[in-house]
Amino acid sequence: MFNRAYYILLLYSIFIYAFSYAFVLRSDQNTLQIIEVLDEPNSHISIIQDTVGNKFLVKQSKHVERKLGLVAEVVAAYIAYSIGLPVNSVYLIPSWVDIPGKSMQRKPATLHTFVPGRTLSRPGPYNFIHIQQLCYYYHPPEKRGLRRSIITHMSLHKDLPPIVAFDTFVGCSDRKRKNLMYDKETDTFYLIDLEKAFQSGLAKLACNRIHHMIHSNEHFTQKEIIGIRRYRETLALLINSFSPNKVCNMIDVVMYLSGFNWPTSTIDHSITEQYKKTFTKNYAEAQKLLHLLDKFIIKYER
Repeated sequence: MFNRAYYILLLYSIFIYAFSYAFVLRSDQNTLQIIEVLDEPNSHISIIQDTVGNKFLVKQSKHVERKLGLVAEVVAAYIAYSIGLPVNSVYLIPSWVDIPGKSMQRKPATLHTFVPGRTLSRPGPYNFIHIQQLCYYYHPPEKRGLRRSIITHMSLHKDLPPIVAFDTFVGCSDRKRKNLMYDKETDTFYLIDLEKAFQSGLAKLACNRIHHMIHSNEHFTQKEIIGIRRYRETLALLINSFSPNKVCNMIDVVMYLSGFNWPTSTIDHSITEQYKKTFTKNYAEAQKLLHLLDKFIIKYER
């Protein structure tokens, strides 16, 4: 059980964030138009435009087992936004809000704002960057988590260490080049696509790699040490700002507001329960990771 006043405050803040665009679009749906429909393997995606030219992306999963990814994406985007990370805004469109672009009306969806730039999967000055924290059993241990190559790559730009720390914290192992954008005009990286959050224990894998580096005789450049410091600062901020209790309540609130858990719903609630269990374990490992990062910095700053 959680404090009633806290719950109401949390519900209000998520409500404002999750629905601010949804209600505006609903009230203006007669002037919205679909300008493009994208054929993606796992999602129904439409691009809609309002009367003043603002474009939005409407997204719904095609597969039952992936539908609750929208809960993870809304919560993770809120966390990133709250600490000032450059991320596209992701808003919940509940099952009872019907707007153009929803392929399955009476089902929840997410509304995404566009960010400038292009993905790293396309030609550009940073298209060699690879900061995806791998986590699957078929990857050898030295290739999982916060491996050396990620430390090297994230040291190349000030935006990257906080993004890597965020992925570690929320357990998002899907930071492929197509899910990271770079805007050359503003020299800014942007996070996109967070539906795989709360599914991986990346903090424990990071602990394993940092522990190995502490007890090895590797050489790290000054830029890499600065990158690790920025990574640690962001991780500490996330730990202090988003406790397991707070994040688990956020998941419950978004789940409820989406309409997934209404009496007629057949969605398997064990999925969001697993999100909460995974995050709680990952949070405990992230706390351990902070201490290991301190030891790492002390050793390699000498």
